[in-house]
Amino acid sequence: MDEKDLKILSLLARNSQLSLAKIGEQVGLSAEAVRRRIERMVKDGIIKRFTIEVDLKKLGYNIFVLYRLAINHVSNERIEQFRNFVNNHPNILMHMLTSGNYDVALLWAFRNDEEYEKTILDFRTKFNDLIKGKNSSYVLKIYKNLYDALENMLSSY
Repeated sequence: MDEKDLKILSLLARNSQLSLAKIGEQVGLSAEAVRRRIERMVKDGIIKRFTIEVDLKKLGYNIFVLYRLAINHVSNERIEQFRNFVNNHPNILMHMLTSGNYDVALLWAFRNDEEYEKTILDFRTKFNDLIKGKNSSYVLKIYKNLYDALENMLSSY
């Protein structure tokens, strides 16, 4: 990774639809050289995927909940069932292993109170044996998200 790679990442973080030629103009490389660098960063796992940022509120998701869990000691198989469920659940935006009073933090998105209540009740019923303690907070406003953070991290390049 050199300064040009970091600048390419910064440009892609702001707008993943930039053409290779436009990126090349801004970093002083040919479009072909930019393509090779991007391919190398994909191969090396630096770039994991090309994606978009979606305004979930415009899709009807108006409730965001940070849900923290203390986990009981259970079998590795049961933990794996939990991870698979969480990682594939359409309402869970983030799944984090944490330290402190809680072991896991989940960021959920819901369209309405009914969806929230039903989903959380189903979740708690399904994993009642696993949950030792819980704490939840409604997210009132998100001032900075992962996309903003990445763009800020890379903007100095």
